Amino acid sequence: MLISYPFLLIIINIAINDTITRERYTFWFNVICGVLMLVLLYLHMQTEVVFGKDLLDSWYRNNPE
Repeated sequence: MLISYPFLLIIINIAINDTITRERYTFWFNVICGVLMLVLLYLHMQTEVVFGKDLLDSWYRNNPE
């Protein structure tokens, strides 16, 4: 997303000659990319990484408190 967004934005601006049409396509492209970025950020924040879970489980099994 971070790499492809600027290139796609430049391609849209080069491909469309009419100013009003270009502004309309650029606006909706930015809205779609913004929503996609928020969805990807939300999904990224939902991942849970547990380092050493097996070691912690064996420690708690061997050392009950």
